[in-house]
Amino acid sequence: MAAQEEPTVAAPEAVPAPPKTPENAAEAAGGSSAWVSVALLAAGLLSWLWVLRLAAREGRGMLESVRWGALRDADHGKGPGASRGVQSNQIGMVLVLCGMAAWLAQALGASIALGLSGLPLAAGSLRAGVVGQAGAYAGSLLVLGGVLLVLPGSARMVGLVGFGRGIAREFWETLRRAAAWMIVAGPAVYLIGAASLWVARVVARMSGGDEPGQVAHQTLAKLTEPGAASSVWWWLTVVGVVVGAPLVEEFIYRGFLQTGVLKMTRSAPAAIGITSAVFAVAHVGAVPWHAVFTLFCLSVAFGLALERTGRLWVCVLMHAAFNAANVGLSMV
Repeated sequence: MAAQEEPTVAAPEAVPAPPKTPENAAEAAGGSSAWVSVALLAAGLLSWLWVLRLAAREGRGMLESVRWGALRDADHGKGPGASRGVQSNQIGMVLVLCGMAAWLAQALGASIALGLSGLPLAAGSLRAGVVGQAGAYAGSLLVLGGVLLVLPGSARMVGLVGFGRGIAREFWETLRRAAAWMIVAGPAVYLIGAASLWVARVVARMSGGDEPGQVAHQTLAKLTEPGAASSVWWWLTVVGVVVGAPLVEEFIYRGFLQTGVLKMTRSAPAAIGITSAVFAVAHVGAVPWHAVFTLFCLSVAFGLALERTGRLWVCVLMHAAFNAANVGLSMV
């Protein structure tokens, strides 16, 4: 009787790993980003507790100085510089913390908007990007508007000039100054960006890696995808890039952060340098490494414009012009 052969069991085939795409890369980075946000939120809450303790110890003078505004020092340029009050450091800390709160509100607002819409957080589509942008900007503007309402003196500190000479005249004056600054700073930033891109391509050739493309921002890459321009979400994304981002980012970085650091350090170069470093680092992940230095130089130009003109709207218009130019060049 022949021995029966035992059936052979095929070994399970190895399941290949999914290809690396922007979507699953975003999912992998989502956990670490959440922990970073939690850490920053905890640091912000601890800082706020410190400010409240300081206010209780020092009395109401610090908060009253921020509420009704402070005089500028004549030896600190024409910008919204440090005040003459003895509590300049505390005022600066309050402004920095207000900017930090607005920055954290972006992540919270984007998460709420995407959650209510039913879209996955890492959808990677223009529609999801628009919903996330809308929530992020709404969260930041809600915090910033609340700060300006509760502390009206902070408006003048951060460079929001009044309209005593008339809205039309003030608008054209701000537009003229923004155009003048962009004519000077725009070519310099463009050359710096071209040089950094050239260096990145040389490094890629020497290391055998992929050369970076001309489009350096994830949002711009989505806008240049085939057929994207035929969608209404494409136009809404452009509005967010040209209008929303300059408005929110300039209020946070130039208005509150730079002004706050200036009041604490009493040094315009230090305030501009620190703010520009934070601005550049905040874009890590959204842009390749070679574009970070370009953003740092761009932020320096915005900071100088604020210190020389004392008008935050000049920085907003400069930022909007830069983003609009990048959208236009990426579509060519």
